[in-house]
Parts: sequence; C-alpha cells; structure tokens
Amino acid sequence: MSAKTWTPASWKDKPAKQQPTGSFGKGTRRATFTAGWGRSFGEDYLLLGLGVGYYFRNNMALNLGLETWALNDPNVTKFTPELQIVVPRPRGPRPYLAGFWRHAWIEDEPDLSSIGGRVGIYNKIGGRSAAGVGAVYEHYLDCDEDRYNSCSQVYPEAVFGVSF
Repeated sequence: MSAKTWTPASWKDKPAKQQPTGSFGKGTRRATFTAGWGRSFGEDYLLLGLGVGYYFRNNMALNLGLETWALNDPNVTKFTPELQIVVPRPRGPRPYLAGFWRHAWIEDEPDLSSIGGRVGIYNKIGGRSAAGVGAVYEHYLDCDEDRYNSCSQVYPEAVFGVSF
C-alpha cells in the first residue's frame, strides 16, 4: 500500500485577497454635512457642521467633525474626533457604533469637553452615498449641574455622507 501525500497549492496559485469596495472599505474617505435644530441655554439654535473621515481598516474609520450653533446667543462651536465601526453585511442596512471625545467652545462661558457614543444604521441610497439614523449618548466632563440642567443627554441623529 502506498501513502499519498497532500501538498497545499503555492501562494502564487491562490487568488489575491480582495479588499471590499464601496463606502466602508479600507482607504475610503468620506465627507459629511450636518444640519438641524437644537436647544440649549433656553434658546433654539440652527446647527451646521462639516466632517471628514478615513477608513484605515475595512469598516473602521477615524472621523473629525466641526459644528457651529448659530442664530442665538451664546455662540457654540464643537470639535469632535471619533472612532467608528460599521458592521459588515453583504446587503441591506449596516449597523454602526462609534465612540467620541468632543470639545465645545461656548461664548462667554467656560469650555466644555464630553465623551460619548453613537449607535444606528446606515443605508446606501445610491452610488457612494449613504444616509443613517441613530441615537447619541453624551456625558459632559467637569460639568456643573447648578449651571446646566443635566450633564448627560441622549438625542436622535440623522446623517448623510458621501464616500470617495
């Protein structure tokens, strides 16, 4: 009886591992626009923001955002670095989870920093664009509850992004 041996195919014969393409693949960049209404200091504000992001791994991005609260006093400007993970799925909506640190400059008030998280669902809406809905939890650090109604908040979000 003779023994048969099995030898794996050489690496050259194996197809190259393909990187996912599309909105959440490694190397993808994205730009976001934020608009909405918010309430703080007993006043209503128009919120406008811009953001950029880079997927340094498949489904993992580092995002930076800048937001301004306008049309009321005091003026507020927020800067947010964030780490985001998008759950891989072959089709349909994709859940996302993110953690962030935020710094807010508030006119005539002490600056505030916060930490928080975002959770929601992205859905492709055509080409390299996606829209999402979710919720945000934010906790303000060194917050004085005598000055602010609450040092933590939960609020909804709707996002639109284009990847390139």
